[in-house]
Amino acid sequence: MRITKQGSHFVQTFCFGFVLIAFVGCASHRDYELPAPPETGFSQSGTVALSERWWQALSDEKLNAHIETALTRNFSLEAAWERLQAARAISNSSEAELYPELDLRFSASRVGGDTNSRSTEYTLGPAASYEVDLWGRIGAAADASALQALASEAAYRSAALSLSGDVALTWVRFTEAHQQLQLLNKQTETNEKALKVLKARFGIGQIRSEDILRQQLLIEAIQEEVLNVETEIHTLSHQLAVLRGEAPQARQFMPTEQPPRLPALPDTGLPSELIQRRPDIQARLLEMEAADKQLASAVRAQYPSLSLSASYVSEANTAGNLFSDWVSRLAGELIAPVFDAGQRRAEVQRQEALREERLNQYAQAVLDAFREVEDALIRELKQQKRIANLETRLQLAREAYEQIQLGYFNGAGEFLSMLEAQTSLQALERDLLRAQRVLLEVRIALYRALSGGFQTAREQTFKDIEG
Repeated sequence: MRITKQGSHFVQTFCFGFVLIAFVGCASHRDYELPAPPETGFSQSGTVALSERWWQALSDEKLNAHIETALTRNFSLEAAWERLQAARAISNSSEAELYPELDLRFSASRVGGDTNSRSTEYTLGPAASYEVDLWGRIGAAADASALQALASEAAYRSAALSLSGDVALTWVRFTEAHQQLQLLNKQTETNEKALKVLKARFGIGQIRSEDILRQQLLIEAIQEEVLNVETEIHTLSHQLAVLRGEAPQARQFMPTEQPPRLPALPDTGLPSELIQRRPDIQARLLEMEAADKQLASAVRAQYPSLSLSASYVSEANTAGNLFSDWVSRLAGELIAPVFDAGQRRAEVQRQEALREERLNQYAQAVLDAFREVEDALIRELKQQKRIANLETRLQLAREAYEQIQLGYFNGAGEFLSMLEAQTSLQALERDLLRAQRVLLEVRIALYRALSGGFQTAREQTFKDIEG
């Protein structure tokens, strides 16, 4: 192939430009090490495998339906999904910068001063431009955007996991509040029967009037508890409706007859498995890797850049002559940074700091995950012991009340002792229900701490469309 004098000069100019690389300040980013998980396992572990849809282990069909509805209609989760779509679009845009850009250009311009000397020039034709990714700067930026999109996907799954936990907690509290209301109504009925007996005994002069007043005071105290529980039922119902993406006044929910049962302890696995499974930790890891790619892109932005452009256009002074004469152009531009008052170096330092920030956030997320699992395990162990203690105390309180009541009605005891025994017994009955609800809440916290991401119907629909 013969090279013209002008072409030889063009090549020599670019070769001289490449020599300028030796004079450009170079920067490199440091290697980093990820925090290693402990080799030992968690303090406790069961043998039951944990399902992706962990809430199904509670065997409550109504709870299953509420969570599936929330995963489909919750507005906060929908917003997280749209953030994911925006991140994917940014990734596609960054990847497109690796390829040439082709445009069809048309221009018309008026040239000249007065009316007689004016002329119109038309230009029409395709034009292409391309920045050669000499040092991988554009590729690193595209990789960073792709990693950030993956981090957004993990963040979406983490949001779905948190939403499922919020619905489960709300439902467990809603169910326990209804149990408390039933128990309070039963206690009110018992106390009113006792009041009738006291009034009958007062009528024949066997007791004093203050005994009746104390019993009425107990009934009023129970009624105050009823009002508190009814308020809690309504507020929890509102919260559940909003989590489902519905107006709080639009729905009234009915609890299951029995609260969700506590399943066997799940297999906690190894800490290294937890790191790979939890979507929030994976999001932090991907964000850190994206920051590392952004750092690499900032480092390479200090090197020369090479841009190429080509066009094949027709130029004429009338629209009718546009296609009669064609001109081709080929141009290259090499830009080597020489002085920018430290701007590019400052950007490298900023990206280094961001990368270190993401690294520390990832390390903290790992430690927090380990703590959440251990906290849930120890809380469940202690809560089970507390429930056993409450059951023992409840049995003793019931036996004590029956004996004191028998002695009082036989004239061998004080009413105040019987009232205190009755109040203690009924308070223990309510405390036991709360403790059983707390145990379920602790188990839900354990499931959330151990669970990985699960695929929502929205994700499956998107994959079907893309496929």
